[in-house]
Amino acid sequence: MKYPFWLKKMLAESGLGKWIPGASNLFVSPNDILGACSDTILHGDFESLVNPSLTPAPPSPDFLDLSSDYIQGLGMPVHVLPRTLAVKDFSPPGGLSETREAVSNYLEHEYGAFFDPTSELLITNGINHGIKTVLDSFVNPGENVLLPDPCPPDHELLVRNHGANPIWITLRQEDGKLLLSELELKKRLRSSRVAIFSCPSNPTGGVFEQETFKKIGSYALKNNCILLWDNSLLGLQLDGTPIHPGNLDEIRKVSLSTGSLSISHGISAANVGWLTGNENLIAPCKLLSRMRNENISLIGQQILIDSFNKPESKEWQMFINRLKESRNHHFQKLSNLGLDPYWPAGGLFIWIPVWRKEISSTDFCKQLEQKYKVLIKPGIYNGPSGEGYARVSFGVDEGRSNEALRRLELYLENKPLVINNEISKLAA
Repeated sequence: MKYPFWLKKMLAESGLGKWIPGASNLFVSPNDILGACSDTILHGDFESLVNPSLTPAPPSPDFLDLSSDYIQGLGMPVHVLPRTLAVKDFSPPGGLSETREAVSNYLEHEYGAFFDPTSELLITNGINHGIKTVLDSFVNPGENVLLPDPCPPDHELLVRNHGANPIWITLRQEDGKLLLSELELKKRLRSSRVAIFSCPSNPTGGVFEQETFKKIGSYALKNNCILLWDNSLLGLQLDGTPIHPGNLDEIRKVSLSTGSLSISHGISAANVGWLTGNENLIAPCKLLSRMRNENISLIGQQILIDSFNKPESKEWQMFINRLKESRNHHFQKLSNLGLDPYWPAGGLFIWIPVWRKEISSTDFCKQLEQKYKVLIKPGIYNGPSGEGYARVSFGVDEGRSNEALRRLELYLENKPLVINNEISKLAA
């Protein structure tokens, strides 16, 4: 029996979603999570999930598969593809089983957070695709999504493009630690369907302590708000031990996490990431992926698998040490210039309050670009409090960064740019 949408909606909102035919195919056990799902998910055909033809298992090697919807063996010759490319003809929605297993092993090895590769993990086309999938699965246009102020500009853009309303919670930062008001947190979570946080923070580099993680999870659970964690910078936490939401019982129940190696491992061209969470939260996202028949690049997935070996190498530790040295150098230099930077406990960026120079962040960055040919980002795109701040990257090689800091000093001292040929060669 096909239930009309209005009846599904009524049952879901009343907590009786488990009585919708096929709901048991979506979730591992009876629950009321459908009440938190968006209309897009409720429009889905739950009963079709029991049809094995919609999610076929790969045939064993002794089969001559004439049932596939995809071309097999008539495409690009294997010898012209990357040698590491898995011999596959297509990627099913949600990614290859090999990729999901590799991500699961990586998260358990690096952060001690285990997610079942079959029921608690979804491969995505990068971080933004993971965020968009969660918004499409749980948020309807016109509803509220909580964002920290400041936050990555893409987060606000994705929320607004979805038709949802961004509401803000103010973050403070002391010695690399992110702080917030519990009273404000309770109030904002009460009116939000989803809250998006990043740790380490982009743009400030601050991190939440474990106790703050637990408080956020506790209040989200009480207010039936889903937490989405952008972990794109988690591999670059430079102070302390990184905390993955999957390790904390208080927060795992209401959390989804999206991650990738794009920034930390420099493989943004692969544009592959993942979405993890308990199976009841992942289930609607998996359904959405099937409904839209979303495929993930095979080459990108193989690059991702190959890159998981990088954190274990000596080269990786050498990179982290160089990044720490660069952070320390940039922070000290910016402090000496009187810019009073925020200490970044992780990530690639330093947040500086240019309002102390009695100039707007846009004008500060524009003058630095036009007169001294140095690019930094104004904070106006990072939330309501971003005006008056700018973001400086320290993830740059020594030659370029030293020359940029030299020119920044000239700008602050209102001195003309004199280009030293030897320095220019080093910067190039």
